[in-house]
Amino acid sequence: MQYDRGSYVEVGVTLKSDNSVCVLDYMSDSKMTPEICKAENANLMDLSSTYNSKDSLLYYGADSYHISNAGEFRDCIVNLVKNKNAEH
Repeated sequence: MQYDRGSYVEVGVTLKSDNSVCVLDYMSDSKMTPEICKAENANLMDLSSTYNSKDSLLYYGADSYHISNAGEFRDCIVNLVKNKNAEH
C-alpha cells in the first residue's frame, strides 16, 4: 500500500482459509481534529520532528493518525500458515 502524507487511506481485507478468517481494518488520516489530538490518543498518532541546519528542533508534533489491527492480522496469518503446514 502506498501512502502519501496529506491523504486519507482506508483498507479492509478479509483472508479466509478452511475454518479460519483473518480480517484487517486500517485507516489513516492527516486531518488532526481537536477530538483526535489528545494525549490519550497518542498511540494513534504519527509523530514527526523537524530540525534546522544547526540541529535545533523546529517542530515536534503529529501530522496524521491511524487506526489499525495490523499486528492482530499478521498474527492471524502466521497462525493460519502454521496450522496449514501442520496438516501436511
